[in-house]
Amino acid sequence: MSDTNFKKAVLYMWKSVQTGNHNNIKALLTPEFPVDTPLTDGGMTGLHIAWSRGDLAAAEIFLDAGSDLSKTDKLGRTALHFAASIGTNLELIELLINKGANVNSQSSGGETPLMKAISFDNADAAKCLLEKGADAEIENTMNRNSYSFAKASRNDEILTAMGIDSTGDAAMG
Repeated sequence: MSDTNFKKAVLYMWKSVQTGNHNNIKALLTPEFPVDTPLTDGGMTGLHIAWSRGDLAAAEIFLDAGSDLSKTDKLGRTALHFAASIGTNLELIELLINKGANVNSQSSGGETPLMKAISFDNADAAKCLLEKGADAEIENTMNRNSYSFAKASRNDEILTAMGIDSTGDAAMG
């Protein structure tokens, strides 16, 4: 495939993932167009975009084609970071973890998927990640852990899931 045709294929794949055109996604994934080809200047792959859109069907196409779950964008975010950020489809998060995604992966800034879920006020995603073994003690590059993110969120569901009472203290059990 020529460089010009490859650039066109990248644009076409990006558009197909953005619009949820699953038939085009399948057709474009060929040996000449590797599954983890970056589709944005920020290094997001088709799998990253599918997760950020909450498109389980598109994500499964990329996973079935061998997408690397540890592949990061230029900010060090994995597909699980994106899934935790949107947090509305727990199937997406569970699928990634069940396929081997690292629940404690850290972005370039040291943020974990749990921190992303909390930052975006996704209590169900935070609960799911905790149930799947997310470590709330991991610190980012600013020396903040998920507990500090939870306290700052003031989200009662997140605070409860993290074992923190509404005053910000550890809940007594």
